[in-house]
Amino acid sequence: MSDAVFDPTLICAPAVTVIHPLDDAPEEKLFRADLGRMPLTRPLKLALLSLQAHLALILGLIAWRLLSLTGVAGRAGVYSRSA
Repeated sequence: MSDAVFDPTLICAPAVTVIHPLDDAPEEKLFRADLGRMPLTRPLKLALLSLQAHLALILGLIAWRLLSLTGVAGRAGVYSRSA
């Protein structure tokens, strides 16, 4: 047998009612026109530009692969079935 003492308050319903955010009343949004744009530091600008370049490169590779598989541009590559 265990030496632990059973505490019935541990299994009682909580006193706090939890409301899901989608069921809750909407909050008033903070908007100030005089705030302007958020200032970006040089490293942050560089990181965002590199992410944009990476996205453009990946989209270009996907487009090239799709065009090559349809036969519009270039060969389909090593794994093509045309001999």
